[in-house]
Amino acid sequence: FGREPPPDYDVLHDGVAVRSGLADAVARAFSGEHVQTPALWYEPKDLAHIGADDARRMAIACSSFPLRNAHGAVAYVAVAFRDLTAELTAREQAEAELLRLQAALEEKDRLAAALRASEELQRSTLEAAEVGTWEWNISTNSVRWSSNIERIFGLAKGTFAGTYAAWLALVHPDDRPGIQAKISASLTTFAPYEAEFRYLR
Repeated sequence: FGREPPPDYDVLHDGVAVRSGLADAVARAFSGEHVQTPALWYEPKDLAHIGADDARRMAIACSSFPLRNAHGAVAYVAVAFRDLTAELTAREQAEAELLRLQAALEEKDRLAAALRASEELQRSTLEAAEVGTWEWNISTNSVRWSSNIERIFGLAKGTFAGTYAAWLALVHPDDRPGIQAKISASLTTFAPYEAEFRYLR
């Protein structure tokens, strides 16, 4: 890409080459070393001497090695470039995705800790107020109680069967028809219901 550099171009004094370490590598090659530079990113548009304004950002690795004349003196330096753009771009994207996943996991852990703290606060509040919560999954006919309801109902921990029928059996027989009627109406109309009932201990 771009155009040929001008005849007076000097890589040893080129700003981009100096900042990237390429100028130093070339100078060392002129002293007889074979120098391999690490991969580096650069913007071709910064290379004013070749006019590459439309070129994309690139990553390269450079090998600078001396070329000697018949007398063994270094007469030239050859610089071989290897394009690592695709490789380093993929690595950057993988690292960015890893950071995103790490952040997501940290957020998940934070939310889980907040949920545990909230549940513990709710449990403590319910126990202090002698109040409980329960969920009835109608499709599976399973009832899940908060940890303190068994104690409120006078049951030993872990003895509640976890079904609607088991809960209804705890309601005073005289109150069961009214409770069942309100529940049936709520299931039909999808309206909330409130009820007071006695239970057996």
